[in-house]
Amino acid sequence: MSETTLDKVASFSVLISVIWSMVGPFVTAIKDPMILSFIVAFPYMFVHGFRWYGQQALWIFVITTFIISNFWENLSIATGFPFGWYHYTSPFKLFAVPLIIGPAYISIGYVSWQVTNAALGFAEERLRSSTVDTFVLPAMAAFVMTAWDVSEDPRAATLNQTWIWHYGGGFYGVPLGNFLGWWLCTYTFFQVYAFYLRSKKYQPLDRRTTLSYVEPIILYLNLAFIKFGFYFMTRESTKVVTDQNGMMWREADIYECNVLVALFALFPFSLFALYQVYLRSLDGPSGTEIMSA
Repeated sequence: MSETTLDKVASFSVLISVIWSMVGPFVTAIKDPMILSFIVAFPYMFVHGFRWYGQQALWIFVITTFIISNFWENLSIATGFPFGWYHYTSPFKLFAVPLIIGPAYISIGYVSWQVTNAALGFAEERLRSSTVDTFVLPAMAAFVMTAWDVSEDPRAATLNQTWIWHYGGGFYGVPLGNFLGWWLCTYTFFQVYAFYLRSKKYQPLDRRTTLSYVEPIILYLNLAFIKFGFYFMTRESTKVVTDQNGMMWREADIYECNVLVALFALFPFSLFALYQVYLRSLDGPSGTEIMSA
């Protein structure tokens, strides 16, 4: 495909994501916002990533993220560290982890990285000259991605029981250790990628547009938007679920929790990133072309 065609494909997939976030919860039998978001985010990552980094650099991200995330997940299932004690109920596993979990880390991780890069004033461009940015960018990207998990885990684990926490937890059946583990897991593969981008082995591509900065931010926003549809569908629900610790949680409260986290965590990250892109666009001659370092 030509660069222009790839740009159009990327923009079209983001448009589909926006439409999907509004109507998907009401018209599909899939009652899982993570799956609905993943359907769009995973193929988009390849289109955007090949244009942004080139094939080698993108595959470095894909492979290292898959290996590292599966390592931490399998380690925790076996030992309780770093996430806590849990197990998956889904089939088609790589050792003890469903195959779909790796691609979910990859696609949401890619989007989270792009949001953080923009929010930190395009820190990716400074990696070769700034040791501080080499560590701050992956650390903050881990917070951005973990914020999404905070909005997602109570529904996926306690309500849908895609994975089950053996001893429950205080956050709608999810333990604090899960989110600390999420930060550590995501920080690890983000840090590896930051070291790679800092190295002489990576040669930055020289064409990035304002739109290519905005698209992944819109996808991250949609991770928040899609939760509103599920909230409106369940706010009158009287369904109650019980976690492994014997605690009872209302379905409506879990979806309301999802919306609250999305509204006050995912939205601020996204809006700040969009504001940084807006400021950057004012510096260019037409606001459409951005040159990388």
